[in-house]
Amino acid sequence: MKNACLSVTCVAFVLLGTVSAQAATAAPTRPVYTKQLNTPEVSSDTRKLQAILDKDDADLRTADPKPVSPPQTILVMPSAAAAPPTPVQLPREATATEKPAPVATPAQTPAAVPVPREVHDVAPANDPAEMIAAEANGWYQWTKDPTAVFTAAIAFFTFMLALAGGYHVYVAGATARRQLRAYVFITQTEINGASAATQPVSQLVIRNTGQTPAHDVMVYGNMIFDEFPLKRDLPELVFSDPQLTKENLGPGSERYKWEYALVPLNEDQIAKMLAGTHALYVYGEIRYRDVFRKKRFTKYLYYTGGNMGIRGSILGGYPEGNEAI
Repeated sequence: MKNACLSVTCVAFVLLGTVSAQAATAAPTRPVYTKQLNTPEVSSDTRKLQAILDKDDADLRTADPKPVSPPQTILVMPSAAAAPPTPVQLPREATATEKPAPVATPAQTPAAVPVPREVHDVAPANDPAEMIAAEANGWYQWTKDPTAVFTAAIAFFTFMLALAGGYHVYVAGATARRQLRAYVFITQTEINGASAATQPVSQLVIRNTGQTPAHDVMVYGNMIFDEFPLKRDLPELVFSDPQLTKENLGPGSERYKWEYALVPLNEDQIAKMLAGTHALYVYGEIRYRDVFRKKRFTKYLYYTGGNMGIRGSILGGYPEGNEAI
């Protein structure tokens, strides 16, 4: 009975499907319409859709925010082979009822005392631009330029040549002055009456042996009897004597100078002169000015007796006291 019912039901379903298919085939088909994307109708639909989306976004923005779930800590079970990982704390926002965790303040350390440092004319090491500028403007920068080095070498040698030229000019001028200046010296000496009990008289010949005149020539001298060798300074010459005269001596000109003893010699003085313990000294100084307006002088000191005895009218030069400039 059940099988008969199942068979009838299956036949009914098959017949119903066949009728439905025929009806669908016999029914007229509806035309399909397509729309161009750039038509005004499509643009209007697009604007409507954008308005609906904007409204939905506004509603979402104005809606109450969903409560934030409390932070969770994810724990990873360690394996036997690996080291236990560090728990990762997920960031979360603090709730209204939760107080923020206290922030640990670092331990206060004493303020560092600034150490004074030397100030140099170089840029700090932490500013490459200033270091480059300082190096570009440094005094040693010119040494890297061959042209600058060559120019400096030429300048140096030019300076040395100028110094050498100046020195040669000075030497030439000094040589010319030495050659052309006046030289006034004693050229001849003579003494009379030194071997007798009379008043000795010396005669000196003064001559300008230079090539230019000697101006304002003054000669001051004296004669004294003293022990030999001299053990004290000779009496000072006073050029303020009103009897002194000034004259000019041209090149090769001569003049005479006479000196007299203050008192005549006696027999005892002559015996001492012959014995070599005493001597008769003739000394003096010549002052003049050369053509270059430079003051000059000539000092002289002669004697008779002493270590050479009395040799007629000859006067010998004493080892000291004869100088000239």
